[in-house]
Amino acid sequence: MFKKVFSVLFFLLLIFYAEIAKQGAFSGLKLCFNVALPALFPFFVASGLLVHTGVINSIGNYIGFIVNKAYGLPKNCAGVIILGMLGGYPVGVSAACELYKSKGITKKQAEQLLGFCNNTGPAFIIGVCGVSILGDIKIGILLYVIHIISAFITGKFFYFKCESKEINKNKTTSDLPSAIVSSCEQAAHTSIKVAAFLTFFSVIVSLFHELGIFLLIQNFFSPIFNLFNIPSEIILPICCGLMEITCGLNEFLKHGNFSYDILVPVLSFILAFGGLSVIFQSLGIVKPLNISVKNCIFGKIIHSIIALLIGIAVSPFLPKVIPTVSYSMFMPSLTIPYATAFVFFILYILTTGKRDKNTL
Repeated sequence: MFKKVFSVLFFLLLIFYAEIAKQGAFSGLKLCFNVALPALFPFFVASGLLVHTGVINSIGNYIGFIVNKAYGLPKNCAGVIILGMLGGYPVGVSAACELYKSKGITKKQAEQLLGFCNNTGPAFIIGVCGVSILGDIKIGILLYVIHIISAFITGKFFYFKCESKEINKNKTTSDLPSAIVSSCEQAAHTSIKVAAFLTFFSVIVSLFHELGIFLLIQNFFSPIFNLFNIPSEIILPICCGLMEITCGLNEFLKHGNFSYDILVPVLSFILAFGGLSVIFQSLGIVKPLNISVKNCIFGKIIHSIIALLIGIAVSPFLPKVIPTVSYSMFMPSLTIPYATAFVFFILYILTTGKRDKNTL
């Protein structure tokens, strides 16, 4: 019944608020092509290449024992976790699905991996949150550390489902031209899904603004926030962030300055959850493979709670100042050194792995 009501309401809102919906879609598409896809598409291609060329297995040979000991997962999952930490939402999910499609892991192993491999990249956290919102790159680095530590802790909640055996250890790998073609095609399909969900939720956020739904939520929760001496103005950015993370972060730039001890826990919570848009992006990637999405959703909830608690724990040690923000959101050049370091890491594995007679 709910799905029918939602469909009818959404259709009617598009008729009565066509201009608002149009502006929301335009903002979403602008966000896709200016920020999201330029940052994500190369990592989507890279994740496919790492799987199809066998580099994921080579990474597992070097550092996979850590993943195996900590989470009971096969060693070849180490590369997926690294991509999830560096690439941003939803690169980790894409890499895990690529590994499953190549029969490098079982269905249950893929489901376990989805519980904690889907994370925000360092460029987004440090650049957008640290520099643009907080006005301090060091606090941005702190947010990223909190994000990754809480993700690693989240992974322990799924350890009971572990299956440490690796399947198809001697599987063949694709030649480079075939790997590039397959990776680019898959990256294009994934990018379309990401753009679709991001645009859809941008429209939803615009309609909620116009209908005053966010204002009603703010008025309802204001007494609770005031009880804990938290400015009620922060409720609107939180609501937007839980719907679509980038729209929410943009709202933080519009609604004044908040102290570090408030922003760090709140931003840690939002970044870990990722927003409904990110969750649906992940579901769009997982659904064709008939993999359960329970861990994907449950993992984001656990991740956000742990990140919030860690943020609260460190907030007393932060400077009690109001940061000066730049009122502009941008992606910094931090992607270059991280990408360069990652490339050199891969080249090192490729050149040294040959001596060990790997499958590359």
